Amino acid sequence: MVKKELMLIDRGKILITPTFLRIKEKITEEEYMQVWEFLGHTGNKLMIWIGDLANQEGMVKNGIKSDFYERVQKETELKYGSILVAKTVMKNINLLNRFNRCGIHHYALVYQMKSEDQKKWLQKCIKEEWSVRTFRQKIFGSILPPPLPKGEYNIIYADPPWEYRNTGFDMSSDKQYKTMEIEEIKNLEIKGKKIQEIISENAVLFLWVTNPLLKEGIEVVEAWGFDYKTNFAWVKGGHTAGFYVYGEHELLLIGIRGSFLPTGELSGSVLECERSKKHSKKPKIVYEAIETMYPNQKYIELFARYKRKGWRSWGDELYKENRNKKKK
Repeated sequence: MVKKELMLIDRGKILITPTFLRIKEKITEEEYMQVWEFLGHTGNKLMIWIGDLANQEGMVKNGIKSDFYERVQKETELKYGSILVAKTVMKNINLLNRFNRCGIHHYALVYQMKSEDQKKWLQKCIKEEWSVRTFRQKIFGSILPPPLPKGEYNIIYADPPWEYRNTGFDMSSDKQYKTMEIEEIKNLEIKGKKIQEIISENAVLFLWVTNPLLKEGIEVVEAWGFDYKTNFAWVKGGHTAGFYVYGEHELLLIGIRGSFLPTGELSGSVLECERSKKHSKKPKIVYEAIETMYPNQKYIELFARYKRKGWRSWGDELYKENRNKKKK
């Protein structure tokens, strides 16, 4: 298949450069498949080319069959979810904003920006020789979160900014806010103060985690000094793409430190409400469920975005929200 694909390139039907892939004239579905198979054996520009290729289905004579991408997954190691991400990102990066030293991770951080802003950030990244991690931090700002609150709390509610690596892009969250590696979350420490220092001897933890990171979520529960007990399932309404099944719910893990059974009314384990338009924002009914189970306690929310009456709130996103309000 590689030899056949090289013949297509030699005949001028396919143009591949370090920054883009273009189909120059109509090809058959089988020839289109040959390009996919060829890309399955290429180097670090793979996902840029995959995105471009997926955006040129219209160059296939008579279109592609409904099972085409099932064949692609069988013939290559590519997953459909990865193809969709690459397709979305590269559709929004025009040729003038593509550079030899940039890869899909760079483009994933800027593809929602205006074209002139994309170019500005990418050129600066190249000039300063930033790593992808530094590039991400520069885009989202370098504001440090405030110190952890003083005192002890027995109700801990947390929505960590998980870093994803299952797609090969780790971009869906990164394009919205700064993320943290699993070990950083497990060993959460701000200005020398560890998370364990603000937790009472008897306490409960409510920890948000998505299904692909369930194992890591339980590791965080244990690292913070809790024993995993059960969970809530938030059924969001609608679904997101997935590698095996559609994503229709998110988990809120419950862990216990010491002995701390609910002192109020028990709640059902399924929470049903539509998701917010803002990325990763959780429903308000969770606060109500927690307060019903554990009334009149010392509540704290970690990685908070908004303040809630009766709660202490901590997180750099909260700090940014307040700073932006003051500017207005």
